[in-house]
Amino acid sequence: MTLRRGEHPDELISAAVRGDLTDDEQARLDAHLATCESCRQTLAAWTEQRRLVAGLRQAPVPRDLGPRIRTGIESGAYAVPWWRRTGLLVGIGATLATATAAVVAVAVIGDLLPRPGVASSGSPGSSASTLASATAAASIAETTTPSPSEPPFAGEATPHYYLAYTGRSDNSTLTLRDGVQGTVAQELPAASGQPIRAALSPDGRWLAYITPVGLKGTNMYWAVNVEDGSHVELGESAAIGSPFTNGLFWSPDGQYLTFTLADPEEVRKTDIWLFKAVDRTVNPLTNRGDVVAAGWRTLQSGESRAWATVATSDPTSYELPNLEDEQLPLDPADSASSAPGVFQPLWNWDGSAAIFWRGTLNPSPEAGYEFAEGGAPYLARNAGSDPSQSFDEATPLFSDLTIGRDAFSSAAITWASLNIDAYAVWDARWTGTPQSADGSPYPDQNRVYFSHLSDERNILAGHALDAGDIPEGAFVSSVAIAPMDIDYLAISIGYPSAGDLAIPEGEVLLIKRNTGDVPDQLIKTLKGTDQGWYGPGVYP
Repeated sequence: MTLRRGEHPDELISAAVRGDLTDDEQARLDAHLATCESCRQTLAAWTEQRRLVAGLRQAPVPRDLGPRIRTGIESGAYAVPWWRRTGLLVGIGATLATATAAVVAVAVIGDLLPRPGVASSGSPGSSASTLASATAAASIAETTTPSPSEPPFAGEATPHYYLAYTGRSDNSTLTLRDGVQGTVAQELPAASGQPIRAALSPDGRWLAYITPVGLKGTNMYWAVNVEDGSHVELGESAAIGSPFTNGLFWSPDGQYLTFTLADPEEVRKTDIWLFKAVDRTVNPLTNRGDVVAAGWRTLQSGESRAWATVATSDPTSYELPNLEDEQLPLDPADSASSAPGVFQPLWNWDGSAAIFWRGTLNPSPEAGYEFAEGGAPYLARNAGSDPSQSFDEATPLFSDLTIGRDAFSSAAITWASLNIDAYAVWDARWTGTPQSADGSPYPDQNRVYFSHLSDERNILAGHALDAGDIPEGAFVSSVAIAPMDIDYLAISIGYPSAGDLAIPEGEVLLIKRNTGDVPDQLIKTLKGTDQGWYGPGVYP
C-alpha cells in the first residue's frame, strides 16, 4: 500500500480559497495552518492565483453555456462538494457556483491561450491552476453520464488523446483517438512500430510522438496538428535504448518543442533539434555531437528557457538564451548559466523545482547513455532566480536508498502537466541488490513510484503504486499524470509480441492512486476492439 502524503489537507485549502468550507472544516483547517508553514504558503499562493485570474480580461460567453450548465444541474453532478465525496476525488471544484465559474473560465481562458504566431499572455506559472480548472470544466460539460460500473466523474481524469497502432505489421494503421469517446480524431502517417513516447503541447494543438522504423534500428519523430490533421516530419534518429534520449519537451506556451536526435549514420553523435509550431520549421538547435535535451524552466518574469546537457562522463547542464534572439545552431557551453555535474534537469510547470541526475555517465549513445557509477535522481526545490544554488542543496529523490556501488543506471521521470506538485518515476533500472526491508525488489523496474513536491519525504518504498496495478507479464511503457486531478495516472503498458506479423499488444490503464490502507483503483482501460497497441495517453 502507499503512504499518506504528510497529512497536508490540500482539498480543504482549495475549498477555503473558494469560500466553500463549513464552520467545522474551517476550524480544522485553521488548526492545521497554525502549525504548518508549508500549507500556509500553499494557501497564500492559491489565493494570489485566484486574485490574478479575477483580473483577466473577459471574452464573449459561448452560446452553449446555458445548456451546458443545465445539463450539469439536471444530472445532479454538482450536488455534493467534491472534497466531501467518498471513494473519489474530483480535483477541481464541484459546487454549482464553482462549476459555473469554471465553465465561464473556459470561455475566458480559451480566448487567452496562445494562437499560432502569437505569444502566450501572462505568466505560465501563475496560470497553472486556472488552465487546470478550465480543462476540468470542459470535461464535465462534454463527458456523458457514466455507466453504473464506472465511478462518477472518472471522465475528468481520462487522457485527452491516446494513440492506437492496429492491424498487422505488414498492413498497419496509426490513429489518434479521443480519450473519452474512443473515436478516431485523426489518421496519422503510417508507422512500422508502436508509439514509444508522445507529448501533447500545453495548448492542446500539437502532438509530438516517436515510432520505430521497422527493423532498421531507427526512430521517426513526428508532430501532428490535432485540429486539422496536418503533420510535420521532425527527423529520424538512431534508436537508443535510454529514457534520457526520447524526451519530447514542449515550452510552456506550446510554441517550441525540443528533442534529441542521434545521427543514424554515426550513432555517437547526438544533438538537440527545435520545432517551431508557429511556422512549422525544424532546425538543429545544437551542433556539438554530445548534447541531449532537458526541460524548460519558467522564469519569474513569466518567460521560459530551454535547457541542454553536454553528456560527457561528468555532465554539465546549461540554460539556453532566448531562442528568438540567437543564431542557430549554438553551443550550450557558450551560455552564461551553467550547472556542473547536473544531468538533464526536468522542471515542474512554474519552474519552482527540478528533478535531475548526478553520477558518472557512460557518454556513449551506443550504450544508451546510462550511469556507470553513483547514478541517482535528485530533487531541487525553490529554484528561484539561481537554480545552481538549488542544485547544490538538492536531496536524493529516493530518500531511503543508500547510493554508492549500488546505484541507478537510468529511469523515466515525468511531472504532471499544468501542475507544480505531482511527479512519477518508472522503468527504474537499479544496478545493485534490493534495499527493501523485506528483501523484495526495491527499486523495482516494474513498479511506478508516485509522489508530490509537497511531500518532503520525496520517494520511499511505500510510494510505489500497488503491485497488482500492472498485470503480470506486462511492462510499463509510459506514464502521464492528470493535470486537474493529480491522483489519477494514465499508465501505458505493453505485452510481448505474439508473432512476426502481429503488432505488439498494449493498453492504457486509468488508475486512481489511493493512500493508506485503501487499494489503488483501476477506473477503466483504454483499448479498442481490434488487437494492437494502445497508448501512450496524453494530457494538454
